Amino acid sequence: DRRDPHNYHFWIFGNPSEDAFWGWRFEGHHISLNFVASKGTLVSSTPFFLGTNPAKVLSGEQKGHEVLKQETALGYALVNSLSEEQLSVARFSDTAPYDMFTSNDKEAIPLKHTGISHAVLTAEQKKAFADLLQLYLDNYETEFSTTFKEKIEKDGLDQLSFAWAGSLQKGEGHYYSIQGPTLLIEYDNTQNNNNHVHTVVRDLENDFGEDILKKHYERSHKR
Repeated sequence: DRRDPHNYHFWIFGNPSEDAFWGWRFEGHHISLNFVASKGTLVSSTPFFLGTNPAKVLSGEQKGHEVLKQETALGYALVNSLSEEQLSVARFSDTAPYDMFTSNDKEAIPLKHTGISHAVLTAEQKKAFADLLQLYLDNYETEFSTTFKEKIEKDGLDQLSFAWAGSLQKGEGHYYSIQGPTLLIEYDNTQNNNNHVHTVVRDLENDFGEDILKKHYERSHKR
C-alpha cells in the first residue's frame, strides 16, 4: 500500500565519495526528497515535496495539530495584503486546481500563470513575500539554503512573481505559486474538504541535478 506509514525508502545513485558525482533520494507517501552531490558539494536539492493529509487533525489525541501550518498561514498573509487591483493581477482563477500543475512530472516547466511581480509590491508586501520564500528555503540546512537563496537573488528578486487561485477564505480550496527564472514553488489545499496540503520546490534548470549531470557527461564522455 503506497499510503502505508512504514512504506518509505532510501535510494543511492552512483558511488558516494568526495570525488564522485552521485545522488540520493528519500521517498514515500507525501514526501520526496532528492539530492545530488559532486566532489563533496551538494549541487541539487529538488524536487523537494512535502504533503499532509489531514493538514489539521480534527479528532482524537492529536486534535488541533496542524502540519505545514506556516506554509498555509504565510500564503494567506501575502494574498490578503494585496489591494483589489493587485489581487486582480495575482489571482488567475476563482477556482483552485485539484492538484499542483507540475504534479509528479519528472521535468518542471514554467507555469502559464505568472501572477503579480515582486517588483510592484510595497515594502510591507515584499517582506511578506520574503517570509514565505524563506520558509521554504529553511527546510534545507543553512549552508545550502544560503546557496539556493544567492542563486535566486542573482536572478533578481524582482524576477519572481506570486500567483493565487481559489478562495481567499480560510478553510476553502486555494492554491498559490512563486515562480522565477529558475525557481518554482507550488502549494495546494483542495482535496479532502480542503484539509490536504501539497507543497513542492522545483528548480527549472537543475531538477534532479539535470544541468549538472549534463555538464558532467559533456566533460567526461566527449570524444
